[in-house]
Amino acid sequence: MHEYETIFILQPNLTEEDADALAKTFEGVVTDQKATIAKSERWGKKRLAYRVKNFWEGHYIFFEYVAAPAVVTELERRLRIHEHVLKWLSVRKDPRAVAEEERKAARLAKAQAAGMPGRDMDDRDRDRDRDRDRDRDRGGDYER
Repeated sequence: MHEYETIFILQPNLTEEDADALAKTFEGVVTDQKATIAKSERWGKKRLAYRVKNFWEGHYIFFEYVAAPAVVTELERRLRIHEHVLKWLSVRKDPRAVAEEERKAARLAKAQAAGMPGRDMDDRDRDRDRDRDRDRDRGGDYER
């Protein structure tokens, strides 16, 4: 079992209730095959970057789930043949990225429990990179 993310876009002429009903249908495809959904989000109607099937907008739906590869294959098959789905994308999450997200969340929770501000290592890395770039642009000598 691996962690996956799937996002799909539904036609904009659907009502919110219809879009939610389709999202529940596709959630059912995942859960019927003994997979677990970690997160299901409706991002609402958003503008597309380019026209897809003569539509400029669409209802965005996002799933994060743990499943076998066969479940993803079946979900994509059903997304492909459904007439209201404009586009979809499924990706397998990198286990190292998942572990890093967990470490980052634990580190942030620990800092907040200790009463420290919510800065984490990514903020420090960003600050260090900004300082390095600034020094380089000024002709300075910045070493790690």
